[in-house]
Amino acid sequence: MVNQLQEESSLYLKQHKDNPVNWLPWTKGAFDLAKRENKPIFLSIGYSACHWCHVMAHECFEDKDVAQLMNDNFINIKVDKEERPDIDQIYQTAHYIFSRRPGGWPLSVFLTPEQEPYYIGTYFPKSPKHNLPAFPQLISRLSEFFHKEKETLSKQTSQLKEIINSMKPEKSELISFSKDEVKKTINAISKNFDRDNGGLGRAPKFPNEPTMRFLIDQKHPKAKEIINLSFKKMLQGGLFDHIEGGFFRYCVDIDWTIPHYEKMLYNSAQLIELYSLMYQSNKDKKINDSIYLTIKWLTEKMRSQEGGFFSSMDADSENEEGDVEEGAYYNWSLEELRNFLTPDEFLDLYNRFNLDGEPNYDGKKWHLNLRVYDTDEKIKGIREKLNTMRQSRIKPTTDEKIITSWNALIIKSLLIAGETFNEPKWIKMAQETIDFILHKLFIDEKLKSIYIDEKSLLNGYLDDYAFLLDALIQSIQINYRESDLDHAIKLGSIIKEKFQSKDGAYYFTEHEHEFLFDRQMIAEDNAIPSGNGLACLALQKLSQITSDHSYADSAERALLNWNDRVIDNGQSYPSLLRAYVFYLQQKSIVYVRGNTKEIKEWKNQIKKKKVNFNNIIIIYLKEGEKIDLLSVNRPYRSGGVAYLCQNQTCLPAIYSSQELLNYLTIA
Repeated sequence: MVNQLQEESSLYLKQHKDNPVNWLPWTKGAFDLAKRENKPIFLSIGYSACHWCHVMAHECFEDKDVAQLMNDNFINIKVDKEERPDIDQIYQTAHYIFSRRPGGWPLSVFLTPEQEPYYIGTYFPKSPKHNLPAFPQLISRLSEFFHKEKETLSKQTSQLKEIINSMKPEKSELISFSKDEVKKTINAISKNFDRDNGGLGRAPKFPNEPTMRFLIDQKHPKAKEIINLSFKKMLQGGLFDHIEGGFFRYCVDIDWTIPHYEKMLYNSAQLIELYSLMYQSNKDKKINDSIYLTIKWLTEKMRSQEGGFFSSMDADSENEEGDVEEGAYYNWSLEELRNFLTPDEFLDLYNRFNLDGEPNYDGKKWHLNLRVYDTDEKIKGIREKLNTMRQSRIKPTTDEKIITSWNALIIKSLLIAGETFNEPKWIKMAQETIDFILHKLFIDEKLKSIYIDEKSLLNGYLDDYAFLLDALIQSIQINYRESDLDHAIKLGSIIKEKFQSKDGAYYFTEHEHEFLFDRQMIAEDNAIPSGNGLACLALQKLSQITSDHSYADSAERALLNWNDRVIDNGQSYPSLLRAYVFYLQQKSIVYVRGNTKEIKEWKNQIKKKKVNFNNIIIIYLKEGEKIDLLSVNRPYRSGGVAYLCQNQTCLPAIYSSQELLNYLTIA
């Protein structure tokens, strides 16, 4: 048997195709082979931009002696966690049960041929260090354990299954969630707030986008305090790429100075949305400049010719000595900066960025952090000059797979940014990406999760359906297209028919999915929102738009199932919290009919007022387009006309924007 990753679609798997390890992809055949040879399985899960995945690969998987030990004792399987989040989430859960702490990547899992985990860790070195055992010794011990401790292994597996089953949510008789739970959750989040540096917790410091998205809707002073300081510190420090734009995945220190240099699409997508919402209230020039720079980077570096967005850029690239180094593409020596810039430009850069003392990256190079939170026109020219210099370096690898759920996040953020900054080209780009996904990834009335090398792969997960439904609802509100509504209805129907459990919560995989060790229901938010949370929120909105109560009924069943869990520990479920808040609110939906000029006037008048759009949906229907589900029975009149419904009661036609605003302000 030889390494069989050559023909795989995943860049991460292809990165390991030349390893002396006899890697196999995750297939039924790999597990059948393990059963025939009576061997345990070593499962390695990672992704292409993962720095520590590369480190373990270099130390262990590229080593012929270690590879021989692996090949002799195990069937070895590689999985890209971005292609198979269903597999990754199962074994991340098992890791937490085994160790009582979160996992991460690489995830190193030792399995029976029946997919049962019996030992799990993350990074293991070739030789003992960092209080970690040597990987070769671990291989030998765990192979011996598999063959000699069958009874112990069986008991351990039974206990693990019992614990996993006990983690499933229990259905409540009624939704007892109240507004008091929102205050309680904000207070709990506030206890973890870093009042010096912003953000939540200590090092490593993550942006925690789903939690910030929940907080930005709240009027509570503690929520405002967390948002205001955190957003300033993240944009001032090293999480943001001040030269090209875009955000790194997280920072390794408490004060946002040095990032872990992966650039993941989902981070920039969510942060564009968050900063756009922030800008609506404070009109901050620094936010304006950073959003424009980030969308420029996304458009030029992360967008495919067909219209989708790539998943990530690697943390590592070659430095000037030809060695692979994390952050090599992004960091600077003072000598480089002095040689490349004029004396005046260097002085301006030095005054704006914190370049005092010992270099902040390994004592050798500088990662740029602003001295103060501000913007300066002088720096724009210097930034462009440094970007030109940066482009001469060897660039980090871009993983060009297009992930449906992550593209849905960027679609929504571009729509919100386009509306906020009055940039129709961003709205157009977002809707072009919608069209790309629906053309290339919605096949035979089913959504696919991955697009790469002009091929659509893998059935969609709950995140793919829920995130895209959420994005389509945003598109319907910002620039209505009948095709978006048609597909939103299809996606909503699939979620409630193919993903919903008998008790109400949504599974991560559809009912026809392949057999795995566990079928997960995931409601906790991590780096991205939970599919359960966004499904519950989006289905309620779809119900309002279409007047089809089956979507709201489906969401309510899920909310019943998660009720006790969210009340007990709300800070772990910020996306579900948003769905519960929406459930409790008085809801309004407005349909405005008019020609292009009239709609523009109505929209401008509505924008001027401070309307709570968290519980109001406004859809603009252009006159002259064919009558469809939303415009039938809502006739047009010259000057424009609005139809307002609140809590299943519809008012008479409204013929002025001011009259409409009177109702909305009261709402």
